[in-house]
Amino acid sequence: MTQRWASPEAIEFAASMGVSDPLLAVRTQCRRLLDDRGGLSIPVRLNSLFEALDVRRVVPKSMPLEGGLKVVPEGGFTILVRADRSEKRRRFTIAHECGHILFHRFAPRAKEHQSRGRLAAPREEERLCNIAAEELLMPWHDTRAIVKRSGSNLSAAVAALAQDFDVSVPAAMIRAATATRLRGAVQLWGCKAGKWALIQSQRTGSCRLSLDSFVPKEWVWRFPAAVGGTDAWSRSGWLHSIERRADASALSGGCRLPDGRLLVHHILTQKPVAPSIQPLEQARRDRLRRARAMVAVPDCPLCEGIGHVWVAENTVAMCRCRLRGNVRSAAPPG
Repeated sequence: MTQRWASPEAIEFAASMGVSDPLLAVRTQCRRLLDDRGGLSIPVRLNSLFEALDVRRVVPKSMPLEGGLKVVPEGGFTILVRADRSEKRRRFTIAHECGHILFHRFAPRAKEHQSRGRLAAPREEERLCNIAAEELLMPWHDTRAIVKRSGSNLSAAVAALAQDFDVSVPAAMIRAATATRLRGAVQLWGCKAGKWALIQSQRTGSCRLSLDSFVPKEWVWRFPAAVGGTDAWSRSGWLHSIERRADASALSGGCRLPDGRLLVHHILTQKPVAPSIQPLEQARRDRLRRARAMVAVPDCPLCEGIGHVWVAENTVAMCRCRLRGNVRSAAPPG
């Protein structure tokens, strides 16, 4: 479903690029900015973009907001970042503010109206600036290459994106979700006070089902004991949601991050992933299961208490007298 954009900032930005979708306009402009610089290293050095964006300096500052942008009277911009945040968080904030600079360039009338009225940027602009930060920090072609190389192991793709691009795991999860067609979800789990809790869940592909409450069946009562002490795992089976009282067939996998958190991915499948059991094999298993529940009757006239009757060489047939308490059926016919 196509989103309807209503803010003057988003509409003007798209019109300046000759398109109707502001999201496409922002992504296109960020990719052009990266391509124009040429030969960017991974992770992307944001200061290599400052000359093209007319950024004069970046100032760490104690403030309640994550970041801010100041227009320098002589020309250019100063980016403010919250000083007490981690390096990865500050990198995302700087890239986000670079997105606001693009709005100054491609939506000048709307930004001038903001400045005169001392208005805050609308939510649509903030969202588009987050998209710009993703495009600048995690270039699309490199992201697709990492996700494609990881195949169905989306957890490994997220971990690789976070490490290679020097971004946080939640940011890498959002980016990986846009770069794969696999239907499912990527989840980040953390342990607090001995209890595991879902920190973030990101749907992937065209998945419409929320998998927030779904975990592999063997985890329902003992999550995450099935992971054990390994750093990576994968299995096929069924997901179960106690909250929804529903099951879903999926390929699951995950890895343990250096900080102890777990990255988990579930890829939905339309067919049961467990191998089908042939009717004869199922019948054999049923016979063995019933045999374990049977006991011999000492006074049985058919088997004389040994629990089976010899029919032919190397062939045995289970005697009905082995059923506990079924003495009457053990009587010989006639």
